Amino acid sequence: MARIAPRVDSRSATDVAAQVRALLADYVPGWHAQVVDPLSGETRSDPLASALIAIFGRFAEIILQRLNRVPDKNQLAFLDLLGEARLPPQPASVALSFSLAPGSLVDALVPAGTQVAAPPAEGEKDPVIFETERELVVTAAQLAYLFARQPAEDLYADRGAFLISSRSDPEAGEIALFEGDRALEHTFYLGHDTLFAAADLRQLRLTFTLAQASPDPDPRDLQWEIWDGERGIAITPDDGTGSLQHDGDWVLAARPGMFPIPRSTLAGSSSRWLRCRLQTPITTASERSDGRLRASQLPEITRVTAQVDRGASDQDIEAAFFNQLAVDLGKDFYPFGEKPKFGDCLYLACGLAFAASGGMITLHVDLTNPTDGKNLPVPATQASADIDLRWEFWDGRQWAAVAELSDDSENFTRSGDVTFRLAGQPVPTTIGGVEKYWIRIRLAAGNYGREARYEPLAAARTNADGQVVEAAAPAAAAGSAGYQLVPADFCPPVIRRLQVDYTVTGGEEPLTTFVTDNDFARVAVVDSAFFPFRAPADDRPTAYFGFLLPAGRNRFPNRKLSVHAAVAALKSAAGQGGVVASSATAPLRLAWEYSSAAGWSSLQIADDSENFTRSGVLDWLAPADIAARSEFGATAYWLRVRWESGDYVLPPRLRRLLFNTTPALQAVTVRNEILGASDGSENQRLSSVRSPLLAGERLEVREPELPPVAEQASIRQASGDDAITVVDSGNGGKAAIWVRWLRVPDFYGSGPRDRHYVLDPLTGEFRFGNGRQGLIPPVGVGNIRLASYRTGGGVRGNRAANTIVQLKTTVPYVDKVSNPDPASGGAEAEDLTALLERAPRALRHRHRAVSIEDYQDLALLASPEVARALCVPLHNLAIDPDASSTHPGVVSLIVVPRSGEAKPLPTLTLLEEVRSYLDQRRIATADLIVVAPEYVRVEVSVEVALVSLEGAGAVANAVAQALSGFLHPLTGGLDQNGWDFGRRPHRSDLYALLEAVAGVDHLNELQVSEIEERPGAIAGGRFLVYSGEHDIHLTFGEA
Repeated sequence: MARIAPRVDSRSATDVAAQVRALLADYVPGWHAQVVDPLSGETRSDPLASALIAIFGRFAEIILQRLNRVPDKNQLAFLDLLGEARLPPQPASVALSFSLAPGSLVDALVPAGTQVAAPPAEGEKDPVIFETERELVVTAAQLAYLFARQPAEDLYADRGAFLISSRSDPEAGEIALFEGDRALEHTFYLGHDTLFAAADLRQLRLTFTLAQASPDPDPRDLQWEIWDGERGIAITPDDGTGSLQHDGDWVLAARPGMFPIPRSTLAGSSSRWLRCRLQTPITTASERSDGRLRASQLPEITRVTAQVDRGASDQDIEAAFFNQLAVDLGKDFYPFGEKPKFGDCLYLACGLAFAASGGMITLHVDLTNPTDGKNLPVPATQASADIDLRWEFWDGRQWAAVAELSDDSENFTRSGDVTFRLAGQPVPTTIGGVEKYWIRIRLAAGNYGREARYEPLAAARTNADGQVVEAAAPAAAAGSAGYQLVPADFCPPVIRRLQVDYTVTGGEEPLTTFVTDNDFARVAVVDSAFFPFRAPADDRPTAYFGFLLPAGRNRFPNRKLSVHAAVAALKSAAGQGGVVASSATAPLRLAWEYSSAAGWSSLQIADDSENFTRSGVLDWLAPADIAARSEFGATAYWLRVRWESGDYVLPPRLRRLLFNTTPALQAVTVRNEILGASDGSENQRLSSVRSPLLAGERLEVREPELPPVAEQASIRQASGDDAITVVDSGNGGKAAIWVRWLRVPDFYGSGPRDRHYVLDPLTGEFRFGNGRQGLIPPVGVGNIRLASYRTGGGVRGNRAANTIVQLKTTVPYVDKVSNPDPASGGAEAEDLTALLERAPRALRHRHRAVSIEDYQDLALLASPEVARALCVPLHNLAIDPDASSTHPGVVSLIVVPRSGEAKPLPTLTLLEEVRSYLDQRRIATADLIVVAPEYVRVEVSVEVALVSLEGAGAVANAVAQALSGFLHPLTGGLDQNGWDFGRRPHRSDLYALLEAVAGVDHLNELQVSEIEERPGAIAGGRFLVYSGEHDIHLTFGEA
């Protein structure tokens, strides 16, 4: 709290009036405060005297009030003498995104200082002006892709949807920049254009030979699939290789429809493909870990052979010919006609069954009229004893006999199976105008009956088997000559149905067509030995940014481009620390690269985001040799950032990533304002036209001659190489020499030749030296000017998103501008109360962190977001929250943010901001640890007796709100100034609090529970309390 200066005189107007009356009684005995009314005879106050006394008392009070302000004025003058003045207002900052006119292919240049306005809000007259802080090239190129690769977890992420949604939707969410959410692909393809084309494939056997088998292999899961050109169809083989852990056979029993595999092209190779996908993530670590496959355990394949078993069952005959006559297979038919004769042929075609060399074929013959049949629609088949059917296939030169013939049908006299093997390679031929693979069954001997004929009478008539079916005629028996007519006796076979089973076992064939697909790199294998799976080439987390050119442009702009990274405010966990400030800490390092024809080349980035730890703009000069390349399956111009070393407390998360975006400040720049003329007197004071002034003003004085060489060197060292400007008059006159002067807080350290001035930024008043402490500006007319300064600041600049949209400066080709995120950081000038509270602390620490109080006080100055700080020396609370051991040279600082949340936790950005601020002010030998506070949750269970049942719900809400407000760590407590570190609420305080709530008669019961979020937090005494969930019961009447 600020110390209030003592009052010189504390009397009020009433006190003065009473004292006047007392003095009148002593010094004017005849005066009476009351008089008798001559008309009524009543005693009453003298109105004239009362009025005069009251007027005198009021005037005396006014004089006393002014007198009482003298100590405050003297105190402020004393603080001003010590260099402590009110802090000026702070301008709001914002990121502005510029857009080209639709269809524009020309890049536009937005100069630094381009003004963009937010329209006046309700009750305001003037717009709020923002100025861009740097030059921006608005390019027609687009940021189209954002990917992440996380090699340690074998993951990647495609953030393209985030890029699109986050441009316009503030609720699009956040992404982890370096973290993946999808498994990287590790796949290899095996191709064969003929083996995998067999529609009748029954079994596929692959034999794998590996370079070596691991004696202690890591478990891994493989998913085998058929690749149809667009997607993988899962299959389940019998894998004798143990998922490619050792040599072995891989056997697939094919299901109907599984083959043939459609032909497709991979990596320039057209074939039919199987593919194998590694389901287990790969790790580059050397130690075994559950659920991970070490890169050292990845298999190397040296040889793969394939053997195919083909076949099918119950296949219908596709076509049949009797000699050259087509046979209708839809009904019963005569295979050799109704009157078979020598040389008649039956031709049968059955798809792939008759096409494979070495195929074992079974023909199922179902006869309509088997020899042993009964009740037949046609006579039973009768064949001569010498019947001989020849089974043949066309081998391209001749009809060759089949091998291993087994005929259960007994030459088509009974139903049965005919089995044979095709000993050579069948060749298609044309029968009856139809080209197919044909089997020929030829009647080579015997018969199924004979035509009608005349036979000698002497001979007895025999049947086809030579058996006497009729005795010799009597005439013949008597020895007389003669003939008799014997009718035709054909009994040919009739076939009801033919079906075919076949199997073909091929020989081993080496597979030579392979394609690997690892981490989006699809490559045709050219070596005999290869690794089907590979770990990612990058060994560190990496983010990729892909840019596309619009149609009509083929060259990437060789200019400075800007991307704004809006980093999410990551809150640290209770007790969690920020970055340790010591020389032993490994610095966080990100390496930027761009795609070129030679591969990845190093790129320099101006990074306002400080490695994505805060929101900021990334500026980079697009190199002339940037080239498009394919990454993650997309061709673009790429930047990538690799997390090289060091660690984040929490990995960065992005809310937005905006191209063609630049920072802007709520300010108006004024240039070349003549501040005034120097008359050569001491302690001159001049004022700017506009105020307040923001930091960064440039004050110049026109001097009659160049300063001495030694002074020139010191001036340029202090103010830059452009600190001295010589302007030629152009008409032969004397050149004007403008010298930049340097702003200092006071003149106590200034010498007689130091070109210094002191500025009050609130009023815009400039003070110059007296010749002993600070140089007096040389005499001249209009020879002191403000080459540039900015004015602005205040809470007006904290504008909502998409409200800063008015271009006040015309920029060719630029169509519109907006602020995707709200402007923030605008603050009013410090008030006197805050100054009186801050100044004594500043006088104590003098901006150097030495004592415990210094660290705590300076933490409050590091950021307006810091509400409270506690310094704990000799302990590293980040690794030892119990402070059980001492660490000489270590200082821990607990930071509590200004927040209305029940449990205020600082963001990592705030912790880093405090650490960075104190780094510049702490002693070099101290290691600073900045951590979040620890909390103890307080939960209250209370039974409240009500005055009345009316409004019971409102009373319950009021009790809950009273508890939440009272237990807030920053605004709670009895004095509403928050809770001290380590202080716990007393039951008596809670009784007094709740019984004061309107509608509460008394409390029947009250219990307080304190829950440590870290065991031992209460014992450590560095915790803050906060409000948890409360249990409130209401009763009416006596308990």
